[in-house]
Amino acid sequence: MALSSFRCKFRETSVDLLTDVLIDLNNRNKDQLNSVSTCNHNLRDKRVTEYILLITEELRLDPLVGYHAVELLQRFMVKHLTDLLTSHTPQDAAADRPTRHEDAIFDEIKEKFPIIVFSCVQLASKLSLHSHIITNSTAVHFLHSVGLSVSKQTLFESEMMILKGLEFRLNSPNPLTYVESLLEVLERSLRQ
Repeated sequence: MALSSFRCKFRETSVDLLTDVLIDLNNRNKDQLNSVSTCNHNLRDKRVTEYILLITEELRLDPLVGYHAVELLQRFMVKHLTDLLTSHTPQDAAADRPTRHEDAIFDEIKEKFPIIVFSCVQLASKLSLHSHIITNSTAVHFLHSVGLSVSKQTLFESEMMILKGLEFRLNSPNPLTYVESLLEVLERSLRQ
C-alpha cells in the first residue's frame, strides 16, 4: 500500500494493529530477556540512574530523556564490557604484573565513565521529540561546571564510541513503549 494512500489519524488505530504491535513487543522483549548478559544486573545501580536523572533535570530536559539515557548506558556498557573482557589482554595487564586483566579494564573505564554517562544523555536528548538537544558547547560548559575538563572532540569521540558499540541501534522497546501501546488500547476500549 502506498504511504500517501495510508492515512491513519492520531489515536485511531485498529484493534488488530494494536494487538499485532503488542504481540511483536512481547516477542522482542522475550528475545532480549533471553539474551541478557550476566553482568547486566550490576549496571542497574540506583546511583547511576539518579545521577542521569539529575543531569536531565539540571539541563531542563524531559524526564523521558533520562530514562532513555539509562537504557542506552546499560546496553552500551554490557556490550562494551563483554567486548573488552573477551578481547586480548591489554598492555597494562601483562602477565608479569599482579594486576588482573579485569582490573585493568575497569580502571580504564572508571576514568571515562562520567563522559560515557553524559554522552548517553546527550544522545537521548537528540532522539527526543519533546526536549531540546544538548549541543556540544552546552555539554562542555555543563561538564566544566561539575569539574570535568573535556573538549568537544572528546565528547564527539565518546558519542561515536557509543553509537558504534550499539551498532547505531539506539531505539529498542522499553517499558514506555508498552505503556504507550496499552494506553492506546485503553483509550480505544473506552470510546466503544
